[in-house]
This record gives sequence, structure tokens and C-alpha cells, in this order.
Amino acid sequence: MYDTILIATDGSRGAERAIGHGLDLAQSCGADVYALSVIDVADLLGVDVFGDRADFEAAIEKLDEDSAGDPITSPGYVDYAY
Repeated sequence: MYDTILIATDGSRGAERAIGHGLDLAQSCGADVYALSVIDVADLLGVDVFGDRADFEAAIEKLDEDSAGDPITSPGYVDYAY
């Protein structure tokens, strides 16, 4: 039925329930599972999302430098949702 399933979460209760459903579906299909975690980095960094985009990008770059390439804390790929 499915070869690959992407399970996304934002840490909410609804997302936690969806993770279980996604894993059950993947197991029943023998599908590979990929996970995507979404966070509000603007809130995390204390940056106004509706403010200057350069300030936001600078905060992301600083976070990446501070994490020293740690895959857990590094933002890796960031898509700006304006």
C-alpha cells in the first residue's frame, strides 16, 4: 500500500496520537518511516516573526553556530514561513 510514511509532529497531544497511527500504518504496510519535528523557532529565540527578516536569519545562524553541528540542536534546514 505505502512504501514510505512521513510522520510530522509539533509536540501537541494530537500530534502524539497521530504518531501512533502513523507507526501502526507503517508496520502494517512494511513502510519506511521518516519523522519531522516542527518548532516555533521565533518563539524559542525570542525574535519577532513579523519583524525584520534579517534579525530572524541572524538568530538562526547564531543557533547553528552555538550548536556546533550537533544534529539534535542544529536547525539543519530551515524554511522561513512568512
